[in-house]
Formats: sequence, structure tokens, C-alpha cells
Amino acid sequence: MALGGALAIGLLFQYLPFILPFWAPWPLLIVGICRPRLWVAVAVWVMIGTSGLYQASHWQERVLSSACERVPLRLSGSVDGLVSARHMQVNGRERARYLRFAFTVERIDPPRCEGPGRLLLYWSTEQGLSPGDRLKVEALLRRPWGYANPGGDNRQRQLFIDAVHGVGSVRSALPVASPSPGSVLDRVERLRDALSRRLQTSLDADMAALAAALFVGDRRLLSEEHWSRLRSFGLTHLMVISGMHVSMLAGLGWALGSMVARGLALAGLGRRRDYLAPFSALGLAAIFTVWSGSELPATRALFMLAPVMVCFRQRGGASGWHLLGAALLAILILWPSSGLGASLW
Repeated sequence: MALGGALAIGLLFQYLPFILPFWAPWPLLIVGICRPRLWVAVAVWVMIGTSGLYQASHWQERVLSSACERVPLRLSGSVDGLVSARHMQVNGRERARYLRFAFTVERIDPPRCEGPGRLLLYWSTEQGLSPGDRLKVEALLRRPWGYANPGGDNRQRQLFIDAVHGVGSVRSALPVASPSPGSVLDRVERLRDALSRRLQTSLDADMAALAAALFVGDRRLLSEEHWSRLRSFGLTHLMVISGMHVSMLAGLGWALGSMVARGLALAGLGRRRDYLAPFSALGLAAIFTVWSGSELPATRALFMLAPVMVCFRQRGGASGWHLLGAALLAILILWPSSGLGASLW
């Protein structure tokens, strides 16, 4: 009987990723955040497994076909996120500049190679690129693989976490006029890039690198010398936008919300003033998380903050362990691959 039930559940999991909508876990989380129950916990853990299966199968289906490796392909799409400009040694003396950027694919020619949705591209050029730029690209691609050395980085695992379906080098690229200004996230990335460039022109190199990392989460200007110096003083965590930075902004939001609530109380306005402080804290923290690039450490901190703010009025209704567990479950459901990184734990 038990074996039959286990087989039935296993077969159901094979099809759940294609039947269950991705938003399905959220009602369970909303019910279980402040009033946890055993059945809710079991159901949410089932959703974590389902979400993990969905992400893994979806990534595997979209990985570049081996028949299309190192074949000239014509791509059209847009730059996704900030673009890193780096240099490499050529013949031991010259320094060649190349760009490293993520690329969201809209079309691949020939059609038999379609499938990849996000690529990591390298382009040796003196041109500049901005987030959201639309391009027509000719590139040579390969499947997302990498070395896994003991005590070192597992590159293939990181490419999976970043949802990269192929890696390659750009032979040529032409800009394409965009009919629209792009999504909200594209606009935010362009603003971050513009502010980072402004800091580079108005401050000296060291100050610009530190200011860009702190204000917009842009660590492109930090050199190995910067990181070595920060490690020697134990300050590397300051340059990675995470829980400390999000908490500081949440504290500022709480103070502003409390001031507004007190002003309304003095004016005799508003009956639900006690919600202003927690939700202004959560709102300012969310804005800062998006502004800093929505990376996992900051997003994790935001998800840890959210249930605390939601359950603010129910004093004693949820313990700290319940709130921490709710944040962990939410992250593992939305980004199950984040469990593969040491940063989450």
C-alpha cells in the first residue's frame, strides 16, 4: 500500500510542473505565514520539490543543442542587466578590452537551434553597451558547462543558478532601434548604469568603485586589489548588498512611517495608522532591493523582512523561527536553485 502510494506520488510529480501554475504555492504561504499548520508545511515542501523539478526540467529543455555548438548563429534580443568591461593580456603585453554581458534571446537563426532564452556573451570591442539595448548578433555558442574543482567554484552549477542556457563569443553586433522604452526593470538597470557612470566621472577611481558598490550594487569597478584590501580588514560583506543594507533602509522607512502616523494622529486623521510604519519599512526595503539589482542576498533579506511586517500586529502569533522558516520556504519555492549556493545557507 505504501509502495503504491509512493509510486503514484512519484508519477504525479513527473507531470505537476506542467499542470500546476507557478503562483500556486502563494495561497498556501499566505495562509501559513502567521498561523502555521502541519498540513501547510507539508504542502509547501511538496511545492518546493515541484518547483525544483520545474526549474531543472525547464533549464534542461532550453540548453543549447550540442549540434549547434561552435556554429555561426544569428541572434536577436536585448542586453540583460549591467555590462562588465574587462581587459585581458594579449602576447603578454597588450591589453585587449572585452565586454561580458547577459543576453535575452528573442530569435535564433537557423530555427533548429532555437531554445536558449538567456546567454552569457563575451565581445571584444571598444563600443559601449547599456542595459536594455537591442542587438542583432552573430556569435559562436557552446553549452553551459564548466570545471568543478575541489575547494573552488563549480562553474556549471553557477550557470544553472543564473539560468544561463549557453555561453559564447560575439563575432559582430549591430544595434536595433527599440519601439518601446523597455520594461520597468530595464529602465531601472539603465538608471543604475547611468548613476554608476556619473560616479566614475565625478570621483576618483577608488571612491567611485566603493560608492557604486554601495549605492547601486554595481561591483564592476572593484578590482582584485580592492577585494584583497577589503578581505584583509574583514569588510567584504559591506560591498555586497545584503541583509544589513536592506535592514538599514527598512529602519529608515519605519522611522518615516512612524513620523507620518504621529502627524496623522495629531491631526485626528486616519484610523489604521499602525500599518504605516511596517509597510513604509517594507516598501522602502523593496525599492532598494530592486534598485540594487535584486540579487539573492538582498532578495532573501526582503523575504525575511516581509513576514515580520505582515505579522506585526499579531504579537505572539508567530515566533521568530516561523517567520524565518516562511522566508526560507518562499525563496526555495521561487528560486529552488538558490539552495545550491552557500550564500543562502
